[in-house]
This record gives sequence, structure tokens and C-alpha cells, in this order.
Amino acid sequence: ASARIYESLGKPGDALRLYQDFSKKFPGSPLREEAQWRLAWIHYLQGDYDRAYSTFHRLAAEKGEGRYKSAAIYWQARTVQKLGRSEEAKQNFLQILNAQEESYYKGPAAGWLEKMGVIVEEKKPASSSLLPETVPSLSPERSFHLSRAEELAQLSLNHLAVAELDEIRNSIDDDLSLKMALMREYVRNGAYLRSTALANQISLPSEELNRYRYPLAYWETIQKRAAERGLDPYLVLALIRQESLFDPKALSSASAFGLMQLLLSTAVRAATQLGLPPPQPLRLYEPELNLTLGTHYLKELLQRYSNNSVKAIAAYNAGEDAVARWEKQISAEDEDEFIERIPYTETRLYVKLVLRNHRVYRKTYDKQK
Repeated sequence: ASARIYESLGKPGDALRLYQDFSKKFPGSPLREEAQWRLAWIHYLQGDYDRAYSTFHRLAAEKGEGRYKSAAIYWQARTVQKLGRSEEAKQNFLQILNAQEESYYKGPAAGWLEKMGVIVEEKKPASSSLLPETVPSLSPERSFHLSRAEELAQLSLNHLAVAELDEIRNSIDDDLSLKMALMREYVRNGAYLRSTALANQISLPSEELNRYRYPLAYWETIQKRAAERGLDPYLVLALIRQESLFDPKALSSASAFGLMQLLLSTAVRAATQLGLPPPQPLRLYEPELNLTLGTHYLKELLQRYSNNSVKAIAAYNAGEDAVARWEKQISAEDEDEFIERIPYTETRLYVKLVLRNHRVYRKTYDKQK
């Protein structure tokens, strides 16, 4: 904590000393990795690229999937670029791109490879044929609930169908075919929160699973509203996935409502600008209205920041006042550096995850790319 205070006060030398002392005194601490990351990052910002490289390299070489592993590999590549070792940088970028994990760093790594003239071709997920397509043999009780769900769905009684599916999910085991069957039925009934949560429990890389992890939820409405505002619909989906995981009834501890997690004050302002009556809080749970107001607000932010999606996404999470402060505090013109230097941990992670979501959506569904 003291080292971060020194950083915020513009005293990187004092912060470096504390991080170095901590790493030596507490080599087994779970906080050692973060101390090493901060150490490497300060060296990088100071232009001490040799020391930055050695520290990033140590982090990247550690066994297992540490919290900073992908970040360390990426910034190791950026560092060796500064040192004129472009071939080594290229190999680091390719390592990130070919990893199984859908990391935020795949996006900037791909961008740098393209600038270097490398034809970017990622490893495709396993064929969907590896996943079971047939409904497994079910116990009489599970079979009853599934049949009831199918009948209710045909009658458009989706909320009742979902309740029947929940009875199966509450006693689910590790049967992959049953999970796949449940995901398909949840999507059929518009229960994207449940299907996405189930898909996230399955670590198997698969293009079909990616379509459950990153669904085209509320797609018709999103496409329509995005077209009206000149927005990328995949960016809207990426943001919703992070805000509410497609739960139209989501309510945050800060009293943000619905799919796009709108504060009432934001919703009222957007409604006024659109010539709509000020909404009552419970109406913000309605997907149509929530998306109408939320896409308007997102477009407003993009216009404010000259279509800089990083700053718009950061402002959506932390507020425009916070971004205004960071624009003054962070001199970096490099977008990647700006993201890494966002002071709020939650917002920094949020921006990375929305950008990751956006990239996966484009990769999965935009066949022209």
C-alpha cells in the first residue's frame, strides 16, 4: 500500500525500493507477483528497458497461469521492441495469440503482429463435433422436467419453461451432454444468464461453446438500436456481457438497473434527450427501454471522447469525472499504457474484459473479418 502511495505521489524511486524489499523479504507471499509486476512496470515507464525486460521475463517464465502471466509476456514483447529485438517480440506476440486463454492481450498482440507484416492466423477452437449433440439418457424426474420445459416453450411460457430447466440444473453433475442440452434450452427460452454461466463452467475450447459463452442475446433489438446510433453492435454486446451477463433483472449495489446497468439519473437524462418520458426505476428492467437508453448513453460517451472506445468504456464504468482526472494524470499517448495506468483496479480490469469480449464477438460472428 505504501509503495502505491509513493507511485501516486510521483515518487517512483521510493516505490521501487519498497517493491524490491518486499520481494526479497516475502518470496512466498501471494502479493509477491503483484510487487514484481509493479517493479517491472515502473522500470518500463522510466525507460529502464533492460531491468524492465528481466523482471517481465521472470514473471512470464513462472510456472502455472499466474495473474500477470499474459500481461508479462505482452509487455516483455513491448520492451524488447524498445531494445530493437523485433524477432523476439514477434515470438512473444505469437505466444499470446496462440494460447488457449481468451486474454485481452490477444487483441493488442494481433495488432502489433499486423504492423510487423505478420499474417495473423489464430488457432481455431476445437470442432463443435467434439461436443455431444444428442440429449443424454435422463432419469424419469429429469425427463419429466425437460419435457415440461419443451411444452411450455412451445406455448411461449418461457419463464415457466426456465423454472423447469432450473430443476434439472439444481441437481446437475459433470455430464457434458446434459449441460449442452440445458444450454440449448436456456437459449431457446431467452435465459442467456443461465446458458452463459453453464458454458463458462466448461473449459473445453470449442467454437460452439464460444457461441454460448458469447451469445447474440437480444440481437434484433441491439442491431436496431446500434444502427440508429452508428454503434458497433458487437461492442454493445461486449459491454452488456460485462455489465449484467445478459440478466435483464440485474441490480447492482450502486442501484444500476438492467442489461446495461443504468443509474436512474443517467436513464432520465438519456430519456429527456430522446424526447421520452422519464422512466420509473422498474421500467429499466425492460430490455427494450434499457437498450434504447443505454445505447444512447454509450454513443454520447464515444462522441465525447472522439470515438476513443477505451476512454468511453472506462467512463461507462467509473464516470466521466474520473476519466477527466486520468486524462490529466496519465500522459501516455499509447492506448495500452493508458489502460495499464488506470488507477481504479476494477475499471482497469473492466476495460480489458470489455475489449476482450468485443474481440471474441467479432472473431466468432463477423465472418468478414
